[in-house]
Amino acid sequence: MRLTFSIIALLFYAQLFAQFELKPVKQKKHLLTNTERTLQLPFWDDFSQSGDSPDTLLWLHGENIYVNATIGQNAPTYKTATFDGLNSIGNAYNKDSEFNTAGDSLVSQLIDLSQIVSDKWNTVYFSFYWQAGGFGELPDENDSLTVFFRAVSDNPDLAYDWDLVFSQSGGTSNETFEQVLIPLDSSDYFHDAFQFKFVSYSSQRGPFDTWNVDYIYLNENRDENDFGERDGALTGSPSLLFAPYYELPSSVFYANPSQYLSNQMVQLKNLATDRTTNSSYSYLLQDLTANIDYGTYSGSAETGVLEFEEITDINIPEFTSLVISPIEEPEDSTVIESTFIYTYREPDQIDVLYETDRNGNIVLTDISKYVNDTIRSRYNLHNYYAYDDGSAEFALAINAKEGMVAVKYGLGEADILTHVDIFIPSIAPDNVGKSLDILVWRDLTDDGILARKSIIVSEPSGINEFTRVQLSAPVAVNDTIYVGYEQIVEDYLGIGFDRSNTNAGQYIYSNVSGDWEQNTQFEGALMIRPVFAYDSAYQLSAKPKLESPIVYPNPSNGIISISGKYNYVQLYNLAGELIFEEQKSEYHQLPIVKDGIYLLRIANDNNISTQKLRIQYE
Repeated sequence: MRLTFSIIALLFYAQLFAQFELKPVKQKKHLLTNTERTLQLPFWDDFSQSGDSPDTLLWLHGENIYVNATIGQNAPTYKTATFDGLNSIGNAYNKDSEFNTAGDSLVSQLIDLSQIVSDKWNTVYFSFYWQAGGFGELPDENDSLTVFFRAVSDNPDLAYDWDLVFSQSGGTSNETFEQVLIPLDSSDYFHDAFQFKFVSYSSQRGPFDTWNVDYIYLNENRDENDFGERDGALTGSPSLLFAPYYELPSSVFYANPSQYLSNQMVQLKNLATDRTTNSSYSYLLQDLTANIDYGTYSGSAETGVLEFEEITDINIPEFTSLVISPIEEPEDSTVIESTFIYTYREPDQIDVLYETDRNGNIVLTDISKYVNDTIRSRYNLHNYYAYDDGSAEFALAINAKEGMVAVKYGLGEADILTHVDIFIPSIAPDNVGKSLDILVWRDLTDDGILARKSIIVSEPSGINEFTRVQLSAPVAVNDTIYVGYEQIVEDYLGIGFDRSNTNAGQYIYSNVSGDWEQNTQFEGALMIRPVFAYDSAYQLSAKPKLESPIVYPNPSNGIISISGKYNYVQLYNLAGELIFEEQKSEYHQLPIVKDGIYLLRIANDNNISTQKLRIQYE
């Protein structure tokens, strides 16, 4: 029987087949405080300036809401607030629950509406954008997203009631966000402690029912036709900077920057009903670690006339002139930042959101239009290759005992593989305690296995949190390797799957019947990464560490000394060939070899350690 991959929305449960698990790299943080405060109109939040949790200055509760740029599809702005079945550290609320109940909620701070005169009450409107599913899992028909307003209660035993003013059932996907406009049509809302809240009703067993919310706006001087806010915003995540990878080792990139640099692009969404083409962009690329500015590029954004809610690409033509010089010995860990800034100015040059009152007068707000016109992305070039951006929208799995999955990596240089990072998300049913074999292949043949390490699945410590698996022994690798796993159980066991890198699906392979097949069904990146986590004094052996010998100098010109207890030393090239062996000595004169990285094995009575040695004659 031929089995194929099944994808489960890092938020999806397929009862027909089995179970799944999910979520990864950025941690969804708890709100730092829940301090109650009172706000004045206008209230506005598009989450573009938030971290991965809602802004506590605007929201009283929302610690389980995940603010992100990856799960919303065609979002109004850069980030959205995602409601799902996960708590603030990325675990299911209740894996054993069989019922759909209230899950995530987002509650505003108090808002003083008592100062609004009664003849303007009918100009106060609340609006927001919503989406069912997006790049998460589509909510079922019995799931819902709701909105409540806090009203003065008629019940003498209660000060306030929560009025249901909006309810949207699941079951129907909308690839674009829909805007809702709700009037505050009761005098019971105009008090000094008004609040609104979003509540999702869905499965408690994991990220299986996803709602996305964005661009929340409450203000006076509005009417029932007040769709569109004379705004334009950058949206989604920028395209890859280091294609085909999202991140890669610093030494690999700086050895040949032009091989990996890719012209980045970002998307713009028009939120105005009367938009013109008066717009511009700028793009900045920096090495934050070395404080190097690689250039700022700016120009006119040739978008043409955009319809309301239309999305278009913003390209940087000048990117082709960007030059980054190779660096022979770069920093081991380097942070690169790219910044997109898009600027649209109306003919009247008003830089804030505004409304027009009944008399035709413009009423300005203090909300800048430009807070959602900037996207900054940081990339950590360290000791691993990654196709994924560290954030899983789905989980990918095979439900076959002894089935295998592999991800192909082309290496920019010969290196020593020490660990594998893998993200196994937490959803129902519980996979904690189940076994999995981590595998590394030279090629996908019976004789191609380079390393195997058994692990027991544990609960992830946070959303998008990888498990780092240390190999039993370091592996010298070059050119092409495959990193993956063999499933020991027949149940579904999902691995985090990132939809943002659509081209990465071609590097995924599966074997459930004795033959390897390249994935052609799903677009995205499986969250398994090869890691090269060592330095000159790193004990690569997974055996208990006793007294780790220290080799110096490193890099060496062919003569080394070793401090600490040892009996003999061996030198291997990365092809695994022994090229030198000698008993303990005051110093060791190595044979003449090519400049490069070699493996040094140092043995004593109780232990053998393997270390990286760089030989460099000049």
